[in-house]
Amino acid sequence: MALVYQIFTSPLGEILVAGSGFAVTRVMKGDDKHQLSADFRLQHEDASPVDKSGYIREACSAIAAYLNGKTTRIDVAVQVGGTEFQRKVWHELRQIPYGKTMSYSAIAEAIDAPDAFRAVANACGDNPVPLIIPCHRVVHKSGNAVGFGWGADAKHYLLELEQRQHAGAKSIA
Repeated sequence: MALVYQIFTSPLGEILVAGSGFAVTRVMKGDDKHQLSADFRLQHEDASPVDKSGYIREACSAIAAYLNGKTTRIDVAVQVGGTEFQRKVWHELRQIPYGKTMSYSAIAEAIDAPDAFRAVANACGDNPVPLIIPCHRVVHKSGNAVGFGWGADAKHYLLELEQRQHAGAKSIA
């Protein structure tokens, strides 16, 4: 199936979600939807805007609901490549609970590579589907929210959104 994409406006700016009819392969952020589309099409010349792919539309709706604080989960299938090491890191990132963070070094220890915290940071940077694989939940061991491909403002927004939602869910229980 050909690669399709859709762009929607979010509290973080324009979000591009791409994939096939059954899985998301890429999530990107930009400030201008035309530039974001052009940048994506430079990498994927055969990609086309969504017209019939219900799955990508559903994925956009799920991501938009998450970014607007209406849900705590983004339940969509992903299809990502990556090296064996990257896939281990990305799997571990998906284990970090909503509203929580984990350090790069703790991730390295969790995947039995305790000295590989820099490689963990690189794997986070290479994550093709931010938000779905929540690399924004990884912080420096000091607790400082550093390193996110979408920028510091986006990382702070996401962490604050999750912490607010998580605290609200606790107070209801």
